[in-house]
Amino acid sequence: MHCYSLRQVPSLAKLTALRKLDISNSGIKEIPHGLEMLVNLRYLGLNAHYLEKMPLGILPKLTQLQVLKLNWLSDSSRNGEEIVKLKKLEYLKGQFYDINHFNTYVGYMEKVGPISNYFFCVGEEMANNINLFNFDLYKGRKLVILCECNISLVLLPKDVQTLVIYRCDNLRSSLDASFLKELKSIHIWGCKEIGDTLSLSYPFPLQSLECVDLRSLDNLRISFGEERVASAPAVTPGTFSCLKEFKINNCPNIKKVFTPGLLLNLGNLEEIYVIECKQLEEIIGGVSDDEVEEEAGEIEETGMGSNVIFPKLRILSLWDLPELKTICSSSNVIVSLQLIEIFRCPKLKRLPLSLRPTNGQPSSPPSSLWIYIPKQEWELLEWDNHDSKNILEPCRRFI
Repeated sequence: MHCYSLRQVPSLAKLTALRKLDISNSGIKEIPHGLEMLVNLRYLGLNAHYLEKMPLGILPKLTQLQVLKLNWLSDSSRNGEEIVKLKKLEYLKGQFYDINHFNTYVGYMEKVGPISNYFFCVGEEMANNINLFNFDLYKGRKLVILCECNISLVLLPKDVQTLVIYRCDNLRSSLDASFLKELKSIHIWGCKEIGDTLSLSYPFPLQSLECVDLRSLDNLRISFGEERVASAPAVTPGTFSCLKEFKINNCPNIKKVFTPGLLLNLGNLEEIYVIECKQLEEIIGGVSDDEVEEEAGEIEETGMGSNVIFPKLRILSLWDLPELKTICSSSNVIVSLQLIEIFRCPKLKRLPLSLRPTNGQPSSPPSSLWIYIPKQEWELLEWDNHDSKNILEPCRRFI
């Protein structure tokens, strides 16, 4: 709720029993008089764009605070010191314009002990990126947004769970930092200095990640790992084993998304979204016949079936991929799909579906399966069995 016409409030000094005060999204420019008298306050929302910085000495008096939301944090490092002394604080949302002040606050957190949840924005340009500051997609998590920072200079909390990196420098040399061990969600947008986003050569597996979101990375060549060559490191067991959601959007130079060696590790992947990657040719990079046989044998040993990949994948969404030719090897299928979206992928010839034969005829598809695709692209698809196309007609919706 916005109330920008609210410019001033009367003195709060006598409202000592007040438990919640929220003047966020208002036009207030000055801290209300008497705020320090609200000793029973549990919730304080000061996320107002024009509000002056918090004067020192007020926060230590609000000892019952559990939720604190600010549009800024003071230029003084003492402000961070005051906040970490709020022993009952469970959630903090605020912005640091200066990396050094953020690092100082993180240092205080390490000494005093972390708070249950936080939402920190770091960078001078955050005021011009309100959409980033309102990144409330992961409530109940520990979230940090870095905006136009040199992230090699940033000290991240060791328990950060969601990290947004927006137009930052030195990304390539900094992504092997130890904070990746605990991350559940990483969003990398608009960064220029990037080659491969998440290397497989880490000394530890990236097994906590549940969501990867890559956008507008002009220099990205391959999103996961190295090219499959003799000198490439082996995939660490457990790497990306918890990954559930993968998104990649507007990365014009990437040609493949996953390397073949990762297939066995992606058993929990549920959603894949690939959009506007103009040179993308493959979702899973091509492998030789020997590698296909070896890979199929390994999958069969796990009990997943000789051809089945992504056993939990429900959503496959592919939009504006003019060079996409294959999703996966023709020997691989995905049996758990509930939604397939194909749009402006004119060179794609096959869907990774298999209708197991019954009495010599393809079986009916799952009732939960829906396929959204333009009519012209549907007609260009190739099938192992002509009856397969007819059987899938009830699942198909033209867009």
